[in-house]
This record gives sequence, C-alpha cells and structure tokens, in this order.
Amino acid sequence: MRRKFNMLYQLATRIIDGVKEATIANVARKQRTITSLFPAHPGRVQKVGHMGGVRLDKLGTESWHFKIHSGTKKSVWYDAVIKFLNITPILEKLVKDRRLWTRDKSKVDLRLLASEFRNRAEVKITCNCPCQQYWGFNYILSKDKYNAKYGDKETRSPKVRNPHQYGAVCKHLDALFKALPFYNSTIARWLDDFYGKDIEEFEVEAKKEFEKFKKAGEELGKKVEPKEKPEVEKTQVPEENSEEATEETKESKIDESVGYSGAKALYKVYHDIERNIDPSPEDIFEALNMMEEYYRDYLEWYHKCAEYKTKDKEIYKAYEKRLQEIRATKIGKDPGKALVALDTAINQWHRDYPAIVHLIMDVEELEPSAREKQMIGWFEKVSQILTKLGRLPEESPYADYSMSSTGK
Repeated sequence: MRRKFNMLYQLATRIIDGVKEATIANVARKQRTITSLFPAHPGRVQKVGHMGGVRLDKLGTESWHFKIHSGTKKSVWYDAVIKFLNITPILEKLVKDRRLWTRDKSKVDLRLLASEFRNRAEVKITCNCPCQQYWGFNYILSKDKYNAKYGDKETRSPKVRNPHQYGAVCKHLDALFKALPFYNSTIARWLDDFYGKDIEEFEVEAKKEFEKFKKAGEELGKKVEPKEKPEVEKTQVPEENSEEATEETKESKIDESVGYSGAKALYKVYHDIERNIDPSPEDIFEALNMMEEYYRDYLEWYHKCAEYKTKDKEIYKAYEKRLQEIRATKIGKDPGKALVALDTAINQWHRDYPAIVHLIMDVEELEPSAREKQMIGWFEKVSQILTKLGRLPEESPYADYSMSSTGK
C-alpha cells in the first residue's frame, strides 16, 4: 500500500548524534508530490512491474542491492541500493517492545521485529537510472532535511527540469518501495544472520527489566499474569486462489506484515459481529494496530503539508482525536472500548471517502498479486458489512467534499 501496507508511510525522521537521517516513510511522503511533475507517474511505476519488476541481487551487513527493470526498454536493468543506518541502536529499542515478542514472551518474534524495523530503519538510497540524477532527485535526497542520498551528495539544483523540486525518487525506487513489504521474511532472516547475537543480548536485558517490573507489581499486590481469553467461535477466513498463488505468496501468508494480518483481523471482527458473535480480543487489537499506523501516517503527512493542514483543519482534528482514542484503548486493554475505537476509526471520513474505502484504494494502486487481492477482498467485505449494519454513511460530513460511490 502507498501509505500503510507498503510500509512507506509510518515514521518521521530521528536525530542521532546531531545528524538527521530519513526513513523510507519520510522519503515516501515527499514522493507524494511527484504527480505535480509527472501526472502519469503511478502508471509508469506499474509498467516497471510489468516489464520485469524488482529483484534482490545481494545482501550485505548494511546494504541491500537490487536490480530493477526499465519501464520502457526490454532487457534493461538499473542498479539500486538501500543502506540501513544505526541498525543496532534501532534494534535495541525495538527488542524492548514486548509487543514484538512471541505469545509466550520467551523471545522476540523475528517476523514482527522485521516488519517494525522496515518502518523505523534509517536509510540512504540510490538508483543509477538517468531520471534519478537529471530530474533532481539526487539533489533532493542530498538536502539536510532528508540526508538520504547514498554515495556523494549532489549539490546542483534542478533549476530547469524540476525547479519546484517535486518528488524524491525515480519510478524504479518507487517500485522498490512498494515491493519492500513482501521481503519481510527475507528481512527477518537477514536480521537473524547478521545481528542475531545483538538481538539475543537485547533480549536478555529486556527480560531483566521485565522481571524488575514484575517484582515491583507483585510487591504492590498486583498480578502481572495475562488474563485468560474467552473462547469464541473461530471465523474461517477464505483462502486465496491457489492458481494465482506463487511460492513467495504462500510464504508471505506465514510471515504476515502488520497490514496483511491487520486486514485479516478486521474482516474476522466484522464477520463475527454480523453473526452476533463476540469478536476475539486478539483480532480486535490486531486490527487496531493497523488503524493506528494508518492514522499516524496521515497525521505525519499533514505536518509536512502546511496547506492541507489549514485547508482540512476539521479532518486533521478528527484524525488526531481518532489516534488518541486508539492509543488510549490500547493502553487500557479493554476489548469493549477497543472495539468502539476500531469501529469509529474505520468509519471516519477523510475528505470524500471513509477510511475503509481509502484502505481499498491504497491496495488497488499496487500491481495486484494474489495476496493483495485477498486483502482487497477482506476490505470490500468489511465495507459491505458496515453498509448492511448502517455504520457507513453515504455522504461526506465535510461540506467541500462528496462521494458518489461507497467503493463497494
């Protein structure tokens, strides 16, 4: 997905040792202005996939090298590199997050760790295609605001071809960004191979800290043991079309990203509600995690676009409120309140479409794989259930926007 599921839409930059480094999400938000320079850019990115797509060439301790096919010429491949920065400090912080551990809390779950690492990783990037250089994208990435240019910085401003400095990367890097979520299992193996010992050390420290809090809680007469979850009827999730499924797709069903697992959980929640069954707390909070990232990304984007923050003031305030509600219910861990927050969040309007329809549109922007079609199917079913339950309004509450279709 452009925002959430491609993981290009999660966290802003961090400052380490006084130097600002960019995340892929930070660069991707800047990339949203690319259509002002190239209105046909989304279609060009799709052509890259049709011609040959993205291939992982080799892995290093810090850098990933890719081959990306031209969108116009046959048998022409460009070289792209993503270099990850400050890997160990980021992993140390992530391993301390108990939400990224296995269910029995015995160790960190590498799949969840890999998914979150993609969102938080600070990077430098490059592509050796002519567009990246001559349309000013290397210059934009070299600016202190992003500091994301791999290799020597470019100091020559694109005064002729791109004077307003729209976008941030070429169509090849854009295609790479959209493909990254499907490398989750590869990222997990890479972290284990190159940083496994570091992760184990961080796990030991995290366990020590947890034991301290546990003892403190016991002294105060509080139990830290998790409550038993009520047994509920399991919702059967439809299987994806086996004829369309590739080996990579089948593997990705095991190594699910937050977006994929969140979409499945969202469907299961509303399918249970439709059948008058109490949804599983686990599914509720999984879906809520997905919506938290969706709202967090939009608010970060608004902070970068002053004109939209002013123009869409009502929407911005509503999104802030939804995010606060989500975070408060996650802290409280009350499934009932969490369900209310989830239902409110999924029906919140953004301009001319509610959030559920925006999620559908985001996935449809990609070149649909079997896995992505399954996600679209879940979201469409949720949209239908919401309409059936009378939860999905037919008209936008914002006067300047309207919607002719609910996107079903």
